[in-house]
Amino acid sequence: MNAKRVEPIVDVLTGMAGRILASSSRRRTGRQIARFSTRRLEDLGFARGWDGSVHRPSDYR
Repeated sequence: MNAKRVEPIVDVLTGMAGRILASSSRRRTGRQIARFSTRRLEDLGFARGWDGSVHRPSDYR
């Protein structure tokens, strides 16, 4: 197979793999942070919503 045809495919797959790894890392971090107490979340700059979700107040400005 010609290298010119393979390079774009490799680039696309590399980008997809990077996005998958980044999203799984964000989910894992979110699960770890969600276990913190409300006070500790506030110390770190996060807030807990009425439904128990964790977010940064600056995200909702």
